[in-house]
Amino acid sequence: MIYDSPLRIVWFKRDLRITDHAPLLHASRGKVIPLYILEPGYWTLKDTSTRQQDMLIAALHDLDSALSKLGAPLIVRQGDAVSVFKTLLAAHPVTEVISHEETGNAWTYRRDLQVAKLFRSQNIPWREFPNHGVARGLKDRDGWSKRWHQTMASTQAQTPERLEPGVDLTSDIDQLRQSDVSNEWLITSRADAEQGLESFLQARGASYHLSMSSPLTAENACSRLSVPLSLGLISMREIYQATQAQTKRVRANKKNFPVTWPKALQAFGSRLRWHCHFMQKLEDEPALELKTMHPAYEAVRGEPDQNRLQAWQEGMTGYPMVDACMRYLKTTGWLNFRMRAMLVSFASYHLWLDWRSTAPWLGHLFADYEPGIHYSQVQMQSGTTGMNAVRIYNPVKQGFDHDPTGEFIRQWVPELSHADNVHEPWTLGSQPKGYPKPIVDEPTARKAASSAIYALRRSAEHRKVAGDIVLKHGSRSKRRFGSRPTKKGAPAQKSTPQTELVLD
Repeated sequence: MIYDSPLRIVWFKRDLRITDHAPLLHASRGKVIPLYILEPGYWTLKDTSTRQQDMLIAALHDLDSALSKLGAPLIVRQGDAVSVFKTLLAAHPVTEVISHEETGNAWTYRRDLQVAKLFRSQNIPWREFPNHGVARGLKDRDGWSKRWHQTMASTQAQTPERLEPGVDLTSDIDQLRQSDVSNEWLITSRADAEQGLESFLQARGASYHLSMSSPLTAENACSRLSVPLSLGLISMREIYQATQAQTKRVRANKKNFPVTWPKALQAFGSRLRWHCHFMQKLEDEPALELKTMHPAYEAVRGEPDQNRLQAWQEGMTGYPMVDACMRYLKTTGWLNFRMRAMLVSFASYHLWLDWRSTAPWLGHLFADYEPGIHYSQVQMQSGTTGMNAVRIYNPVKQGFDHDPTGEFIRQWVPELSHADNVHEPWTLGSQPKGYPKPIVDEPTARKAASSAIYALRRSAEHRKVAGDIVLKHGSRSKRRFGSRPTKKGAPAQKSTPQTELVLD
């Protein structure tokens, strides 16, 4: 076959869309092979799951349909990436491989290093475009927030009108099989992602800032866009710009909108930046999946107590709000942020479990598993960053605060469905049948944990290292979503290590 134009492979990863897709637009200038590699080795990891793979397969079919309409269907290959690329490069005169940058787990990081080595050995350029608002190769976080806002406000990549297929290749997509795991309302198509964004910005999100903390109200009040973001069905820039547009409409016509909308949109917009802020941490330091951010905490918790770990995983700790949230998560694949933080906090402080024993378990449960956010957040909620406030969630207080009538607990911990006091069943005359007593004494465990953590944080050496961590990973921005940029020449505000204890 004679090629009169460049032949490029667009390697799809966590960007399964055709809109706002710079690699696809770049490749559309010549012949293109849209490629996705389903890697069996990845799906054997402890932080991956059948549910995640099912959603991926559904999203791949959706992407294949969109690409086929443009003229070049998706080519799916199964196997390790190096072998797949070796075969394709040997059979076809590929001139360039294009993809988005990926901030994945340690496995995908090592895979990318191996693939890059292959491309160098064959003189094949591999061009990677930035994804979301994450920047590769930063020395520190100075100016990061400003660049993020500029990226989010910049023009989206146009969707190609047509793609010219490079070669007539067979695809493994019809060989992919989904399990019978229920995904219910989890979003796995572009159309559903667009509809979800619209319904959130037009109606559901009006009480976002007021309702996102309770598992009773979060299902409806939260955007539920974390799954399509993790799959790349929709870009962060698309969500940001749609949110900005809605913010402007609300400001211009306040009397036509509920009074809660401005704060709701501000809170949501801030979390869009947080999404990339936490991903940036793992991008800048991939080892954060494997080691503590602050070295002082590397061995503070020791080997995990397997009985405690199992009780936490099964939702049988004797603390109803913790157990209800774990069971809900295992069933649905989703949980609102505050309750995720509570699960990690309880495991890390009250049960004194090393975060490396709990993070993979939660990762495989989260349908929206995003490694960059996940490992950065788990470390923050476990108190091992050295620069964030130590936040210890009281599981009983969280129950009273966010499930005051016990409705959520009764639904997900049916052993307590007829109990008078679902938040503190140990105060009843007899222990509810089938439900365990508290695995630890909450006040005693909390005090022991805070004492151990603060014994490390008091030293001058700890503070010095924490200061270095702030320079590398700390946020510099005090700007709120939708607010005007800081005036040119105004001094940048620096973050400082937080040392206060928060009992929530």
